[in-house]
Amino acid sequence: MALYEGVYEQTEQAQVRFIGMHTEDSMYDLGLLFSNQFFGKTMVINMQSGKSVLVDAEDLRNLEWLKETFSLRSLAEAERLAHFLEDHIPSLPWKPEY
Repeated sequence: MALYEGVYEQTEQAQVRFIGMHTEDSMYDLGLLFSNQFFGKTMVINMQSGKSVLVDAEDLRNLEWLKETFSLRSLAEAERLAHFLEDHIPSLPWKPEY
C-alpha cells in the first residue's frame, strides 16, 4: 500500500534569471523563476536568506507586505526593492480558468 498518493507531476523548462542590486544599506542577490505553474506570478528567491515568495506587479504595491516578507529594515527599503523588481517582473493579468 502506498504511503502517499500523487496528485500531479509535470515537467517544464522554466526560465530563471539571477539579478543583484544594492542600496545604501543592503545588497540583494535574487533569483527570479518564471513558470506556468505560478498562476501569472514570479517566484522571487532571496539567495542570501533562502526565502522565496510568489510575486506579481500588484504585490509590489503593498510595501508593508514586501517589508515583512523580505525582512527589510524600513518602508523606504521596501520601496527601493519594489521599484527594482517592477523592471524585472512581468505585469501579466491572471484570470481563473474555472
